Order: sequence, then C-alpha cells, then structure tokens
Amino acid sequence: MAKAVYLIVYALQNWWIDIDGRSFGPFFDKETAMLDAIEMARKFGDPGVQIELWAPDEGGRNRVMWKGYRAAR
Repeated sequence: MAKAVYLIVYALQNWWIDIDGRSFGPFFDKETAMLDAIEMARKFGDPGVQIELWAPDEGGRNRVMWKGYRAAR
C-alpha cells in the first residue's frame, strides 16, 4: 500500500508542515500546524494513498499522531 508522510517540524522559531520536501507555514503552534495538515490531507491527498501525520510528542520524539485518507469526492 502506498503511503504519504506529513511531518510537523519546528524550525526558525515556528512550526511547519513538510510534505515531500515542500514546506507549508509558518504556524504559531504545533496544534494549529497539525490541524491544517489533517485538513490538507483530507482535501488534497492522493486517492487510495494512506496518509500519516508525524509530529514530536511531549518528549520530543516523532510519533504518528494521525492516519487517514483523502475524503471521497
């Protein structure tokens, strides 16, 4: 099964969404970046491709925070 990975990263004193090397942002906080990433995945993800959203947890380790697919049209 194909899979796309959306990364939430903290850089340059802001939060960003990284999708295939393209950055989206900046965002004021991690939660806003995560919510926008999920919305992007649901609207623009490739059909039939599972999407994983990775973000740092409270300890700073990257974890899968959400899995899903693009919504059917």
